[in-house]
Amino acid sequence: MEIAIHCGAHQTDNGHLFAQLRRNCSALRNEQVLIPAPRQYRIQLSNTLNKRPSGLQPAEEREALFDVILDHAPDMERPLRLVLSHETIFGVPKLLCAKRMFYGLAEQRLVQLRDVFRPDSLTLYLAIRDPASFLPAVLKNTPHRDMNDLLRGLNPLHIRWSNLIFRIRETVPDVPVVLWCNEDAPLLTGMILRHMAGMAPDQKIKGAFALLSELICDEGMKRLRHFLKENPTLSEAGKRRAMSAVLARCALPGALHEEVDVPGWDSDYVNALSSLYLDDLKTIARMDGVTVLTP
Repeated sequence: MEIAIHCGAHQTDNGHLFAQLRRNCSALRNEQVLIPAPRQYRIQLSNTLNKRPSGLQPAEEREALFDVILDHAPDMERPLRLVLSHETIFGVPKLLCAKRMFYGLAEQRLVQLRDVFRPDSLTLYLAIRDPASFLPAVLKNTPHRDMNDLLRGLNPLHIRWSNLIFRIRETVPDVPVVLWCNEDAPLLTGMILRHMAGMAPDQKIKGAFALLSELICDEGMKRLRHFLKENPTLSEAGKRRAMSAVLARCALPGALHEEVDVPGWDSDYVNALSSLYLDDLKTIARMDGVTVLTP
C-alpha cells in the first residue's frame, strides 16, 4: 500500500488542504484511494508516537491502526493508497526546539512512524514557511512567554529547514519527501492535492482554488473562472500563471503582507531571516529524495 502522510508544518495551512482533499473522497474511493477523517486515527497515532504503552508490537500497532481506519470504510477491503494528515508528527508546537534543535523530536518520531507503517511505501508531505513569520505564529500557539523560551537558546538566524530535511533523509532514507513553500500554497493547491492523492497532474479535483479565493476579491475570482472557462485547453502551468496574475491585481487589502511584531526584531532583522530562507530553498531543491512543488 502507498501511504501519503501530510505532517505540517505547524502554522502553515491549518487543515485547509486536507479539508479540500476530503471533498474528493467519493471520487477517489473509486480509484481505491482512501482519505479517512482525521478523528478516526489521530489519537491512536499520537499515542504510538508518544510512546504510550499499548503492549503491542509495531506490526500489531499497524493492524490496530488500520482496523480503526478501515472500520469506517467497510466497502474497501484494503486501499491501494491511504492519505493521512497529522501536523504534530514532529511534536507539538511548544516542543519546536526540543533537544535544542529545530524540530528536535523529528528523528525519533519518524523511526516510530516508519516502524508502524512497515512494509508499506511511505511518503512525507510537508509545507515550510519563512521563519520570519513562522516562528512568531508558532509562538502564539504555545504557553511560552517569549521567543527565547520557544527557541531554547537557538539563534533564529541559524534555523534552516534544509537541516531538518537532511536529518529526515538520513534517518529514514527510504521515505521520500514532497514539500512546498506555504507562501506558494494558494497557487499550488490543485497540484498539492493531486500529488497527495496520487492523481494525474491534469486530473480535475475539487478545491483547487480554495486558498486563492480567500485572498482575492469576488470579482477577481469571477474573472479567473471566466478566463479558465474560455480557455479549456490551458495547461496547468498556464492556469497557475493566470492565478498569479489575478492574485497580483485583485488581492484583498493586507492579504499578501504579514506584519511581524517580535521584540528586538527590526525590519533589517526580518529581511535577513527572509533572505536566508530564500537561500535555504536552493539547498533543499538540490537534495536527493526531495521533490519541491513550485508555481
